[in-house]
This record gives sequence, C-alpha cells and structure tokens, in this order.
Amino acid sequence: MRRALAVVSLLAISPIVRADGLAGDIDRLLADARAAEAALDYEKALALVERLISTGAAVYPAAFVELELTAGRLSAGLDRVQQAEDHYARALAIDPAATLPAGTSPKLTAPLDAARARTTPLKLSVIAVDGAVSFLVDADALGLVRGIALTINQPDGTGRTLVERGATRLAVPKDATAVEVAAIDAHGNTVWKGVPPEPRIMPPPIVTRAERPGVATRWSTWAIATGVVLGAGAFSAWRFNVAQNEWNTLRDEPDMHDFSELTAVEHRGRRWGLAANIAFGVATAAGIATVVLYYRQRSGSRVIVSPTGVGGEF
Repeated sequence: MRRALAVVSLLAISPIVRADGLAGDIDRLLADARAAEAALDYEKALALVERLISTGAAVYPAAFVELELTAGRLSAGLDRVQQAEDHYARALAIDPAATLPAGTSPKLTAPLDAARARTTPLKLSVIAVDGAVSFLVDADALGLVRGIALTINQPDGTGRTLVERGATRLAVPKDATAVEVAAIDAHGNTVWKGVPPEPRIMPPPIVTRAERPGVATRWSTWAIATGVVLGAGAFSAWRFNVAQNEWNTLRDEPDMHDFSELTAVEHRGRRWGLAANIAFGVATAAGIATVVLYYRQRSGSRVIVSPTGVGGEF
C-alpha cells in the first residue's frame, strides 16, 4: 500500500548545479532523499526534501515546483493534510497547471485540489530604469518573492551573479550588462526567471506651475480692497449717525433754529447714508470676489509628470 505513494519519484529531480559552495551538500541530500523514498521511508524522505527546500536548492522555477510537489505528496501520504496543502500551494503559485500523474491516489490529490481552489498565481513585472533592475510584484499572496538575483556580463567578458536576499531591486554595475534576472524566496530558491528588458534612463520630471496672477486678479488685492471699502462704509455710517443726531437736536429746539438749518443737516445726512450703502454693497461684491479667487488660486498647485518604463511581465 505504501508503495503507491511513490507516484512522482525523486529520481525525476535532476541534480542542481550550484556556484555557492553548497553543490556537494545538496547533491548528498538529494541522493539521501531518493534512497529513503526507494526504501519506503517516507518520513525521512519528506524531511530531506524539506531540507533541500530550506537550503535554497532550486535554481530554476521548475525545480522549485518539483520539490514542493514532492513534499506535498509525501506529506499527504503521511496524513499531514494541511502541510501537504501548503507545499502544493507554493508549487501552484509558480505553475498553476502543476499536477500529479493520472491515476494518483485521491488521498494524495485531494489536498492538491484544495490548494488549487485557494491559490493565486504569482504575477510580477520587471523594470530596468536608471541603472537598476527591479520587480513590481502584482500578485504574491504567499509572499514568495523576497529577493532578486541578477546575472551580468562584465566588460572583461566574464559573468557573475549578484544576489540581494532582502530587496527586489539591484543596481547594475557600470559598463556591465544584465542578461538574466530571477526572483528568489526567503531560502534562495528561484521562483521566477527571465530576461530583463532593455535599460532605460528616466528623463527628468516635467514640472509645471500655475502662472502667477496679475495684481488685479489676485485674491489678496481684492481682500485689501474689501477692507478699504468696508472702512469707508463704516466712516460714512458714522457720519450719517452724527447728522441724524444733529438733526434730531435742531428739531427739538424749533425756536432757536430756522428751517434752512434742518434742511442742510438732512441733505448732509442723506449723502452720508447713500455713501455708506454704496460702500457696503461694493464691499460685499469685493468679498465674494476675494473668496472665489482664493480657492481658485489655491487649487493651482504644481503638477509633476514622471514617465516610467516597464519591461517583461509574468
């Protein structure tokens, strides 16, 4: 019965060539995992496969998918359903079409189907701007993309790989050419690989500003005018009240003043009253103009136009 678990053999995983000194350890772990599965020791095989994943053994996305599928299958065979779903989900995020061979036991495929129903495929874009290559991650629900690896050709014709585990952006050395870019997970496994786009130099931002309004159309000019006219209106209203009081006094003493004096005071008061009414009307109009111009000129802030260059998309 347990032999039925060996549907996808670890023998299908090719040895992984490394340039970081771990090649020997990875090959040994892979050989041990194959031997354990062949001996039907699935507990040990699972531990070794998970060790390979944690070592960052996958230098190609297909190798990462194969390791995660194998770990998911072994977990399901050991009745660790949630653990199996998690392994399967990581494989499906990289390759949504990943599956197990036809005829695989439902015990092994059920967690795969459950993971497929909840997994969102990884989606990212690559940009090369201002001497650097970086990722724009559009969809990564599992948080797989944690770093970037960049293979470059140097001016002397040699190549090397730059790795940044904690960021998704890498600067390209001067006079070097980026020939391959990879997204890596927290362990250093490659989950996406592609060719970076042609580098572009970002042009300086185009800055436009609203033209400074003339004196006659500034809100501050109208605010000053409003204050001046209000002052004139207040003075006129005061003079009107003075005339009104003087007229009242003359009217209450008819024996001491003639009618011509009353008439002169009345005419003077009317002129001051008319001046006050006109001033207050003009001040109202100027105040409205002040408010309108203030909000219109306040909204005239600067605009910055900054183009971007987007390259390959996954």
